[in-house]
Amino acid sequence: MLVLSSIEEYHGLVEQQDGVNNIGATETKETAKEIFFKYIVPNKMIWIVSVANLFIYIVRIGILDWAPSFLKESRGLSILESSNATATFEIAGIVGAIGAGWLSDTVFKGRRGRVSVLFMLLLVFAVLAILYVPSNNAYLMATALFAVGFFVHGPMLLVAVAAADFATKKAAATAVGLTGLFGYIGAFFANYGTGAISDRWGWDYVIYFYLGSAFIGMLLLLLTWNSRSPVLDNIHK
Repeated sequence: MLVLSSIEEYHGLVEQQDGVNNIGATETKETAKEIFFKYIVPNKMIWIVSVANLFIYIVRIGILDWAPSFLKESRGLSILESSNATATFEIAGIVGAIGAGWLSDTVFKGRRGRVSVLFMLLLVFAVLAILYVPSNNAYLMATALFAVGFFVHGPMLLVAVAAADFATKKAAATAVGLTGLFGYIGAFFANYGTGAISDRWGWDYVIYFYLGSAFIGMLLLLLTWNSRSPVLDNIHK
């Protein structure tokens, strides 16, 4: 059976023979608890992208779950028009995720934070645009939601990739799981916050809620601007 070498071995960064690493120490199996406290807890970059994911999910889940109600109640669109406009959000997400991944791998050489910040900045403007789309204009609203979907799904994908980059191989799955946990927390705040804010202050303030979340997420990801996988740092030296 063909066994491929690791990326580190391929680039000559480590030597590996018969399960023994380059310093002669045999790898030992660690428990999930040991991995979490050894590799995740002290790694501030993993926590930064995880918390950022909370705010990304507020925008993503808020728009996905509540856009039909917002468009019908606040912008005068029919149920069919609201559904069609919301569908563009998810379609754009596919394109945005692929585009963000390609940019981070090629143009930015593995620096996920730079692509994420760029997308989050444009997301802020896309969310803001929703406020200025005239009522009963389904086409402009669909365009605005397409832009939001495109720019929110890119960072959502890259957060998980960045977490895996910042963790070791042993902790990659745990790091990605942590970002997912914060994503679920963000989804809870999105649904609870949207319902509470729309009932008390109206739909425009819901958009402000999403706008603030996008801005905070961008500021957090800005802290990862120069960071990337240590393996990629060694490769590109």
